[in-house]
Amino acid sequence: AESFSGPLALKLSVDPPGNLRAIVLAVTFLKDPLRPYPRWIGNIAATLTKFPPPNFLSRMLLLGWSSHAGEAAVVRSTIAKTSSTVLSARIQAALNVDATQEFQSCQIPLFVLNAGHDRLIGSKARN
Repeated sequence: AESFSGPLALKLSVDPPGNLRAIVLAVTFLKDPLRPYPRWIGNIAATLTKFPPPNFLSRMLLLGWSSHAGEAAVVRSTIAKTSSTVLSARIQAALNVDATQEFQSCQIPLFVLNAGHDRLIGSKARN
């Protein structure tokens, strides 16, 4: 389960289907990935989904400063093709999720892959 799917996979582990043998969590979060930033930052981000992010913001938050302008343009284009309602709902869902209890009580083997330099999901959100 990658990104937003991580909390969903953990919630599934509470009453797993019989054929579920393990869960792989890849670059995901258990609770609000914007912690320790103030909650209003997420609310502003949800409001700003009506506009594709400027290239510098994509590079700062998603791609890294060493990325090329073309990569930032692809991110901008992809976000522009996604409904602002969907983007806003996903941000709000991420700000309100908490799957720590499911993680702590999970009886299914877990394999967790974390990114070493993730710009969006900080290490505190994975803990």
